Amino acid sequence: MTTERPLRILAVVPSLGVGGAERVLTTLSQLWVESGHTVLIATLGDEPNAAFVPTAAVEVVALRVAGDSPNPWQGIRNNLNRVRAVGALMARWRPDVAVGFTTHASVLAAIAAAREGIPSIVTERNFPPSNPIGAGWSIMRHQAYRRARVIAMQTERAAVWARGEWGQGRVRVVPNPLANGLMVAPTFEGRAPTITFLGRLAPVKCPLDAIAAFAESTAAPWRLQIIGDGPLHSAGVAFAESLGINDRVDWLGVRGDVGALLRASSIALFTSRTEGFPNGLLEAMAAGCAVVSTDCPAGPAELLLDGECGLLAPVGETGIIAAAIRTLVEDPQRRNQLGNAARTRALEFAPAVVGRQWEAVLQRAVS
Repeated sequence: MTTERPLRILAVVPSLGVGGAERVLTTLSQLWVESGHTVLIATLGDEPNAAFVPTAAVEVVALRVAGDSPNPWQGIRNNLNRVRAVGALMARWRPDVAVGFTTHASVLAAIAAAREGIPSIVTERNFPPSNPIGAGWSIMRHQAYRRARVIAMQTERAAVWARGEWGQGRVRVVPNPLANGLMVAPTFEGRAPTITFLGRLAPVKCPLDAIAAFAESTAAPWRLQIIGDGPLHSAGVAFAESLGINDRVDWLGVRGDVGALLRASSIALFTSRTEGFPNGLLEAMAAGCAVVSTDCPAGPAELLLDGECGLLAPVGETGIIAAAIRTLVEDPQRRNQLGNAARTRALEFAPAVVGRQWEAVLQRAVS
């Protein structure tokens, strides 16, 4: 990838713990270094157990300003301290551009950057209309993003919302890249009769809907493997037991071999009620899985090209989700067809492709 001008890039993120934004930033930081840029990642927390470790060429600084705010006045004080800490780092390191990852980090980075006279890029990792952040943060975001050079959204639907808030000129759509380890070419023959649910076991991901749809649509030898963990784990196990299918459900927890597990699966199942950019869905597409996903805002329909590369079902409609699964269980040829289409579509999000899009955004911010 050619670089128009090498830059000093400061990326601000709450942490490098488990999460989509953290994984994406780790991938992007490696791409930026390979393109000739110098990258510093500043985490708001103290990072004792980082899940994602960037390349050695990327320096990571922990600002240690995270923490709860028990009341609004403490929240104001904490946020002022955070802005001061980010601004002090900018004054010392003098980046050419600051990039915020997640809403809160973007707000703090944009305010600090404006004070230091540094261009900033803000990013939203969720679909804002479906993820309220409170009146105070909403006001801060609206004002802070007016100071940013670029407002980067992950999907066109999210960009439409952002243009309504801040106008046309500075909003850009920049999707997430696939991780390099997920670019391995899959095979489509000899896959196990396995349906994979990949995601945090939290209400927004609706894992109980996935269990219900699996129970309604399949019988042995089909199995459901659930990759991920979260507050609904116990409820999920109890629900599967009540349906009499827990002997066909494999609870795998958080895994480091997600790519290999997906490449061995026949179908991938996603039942979220909202998404920012569904990284897990993209990973399943890259692995050549036939995908069944809810048509939630904002991302699955754009990735699956409104059903060309996978099957879409309404959020919460477990009967319709089950019917889509049943279609694929009963038709191996259709599974392979959709798996091939999904893999082809996923290559449009290869690191080099998205890296070029980010390069254009970075250069625009400093031009």
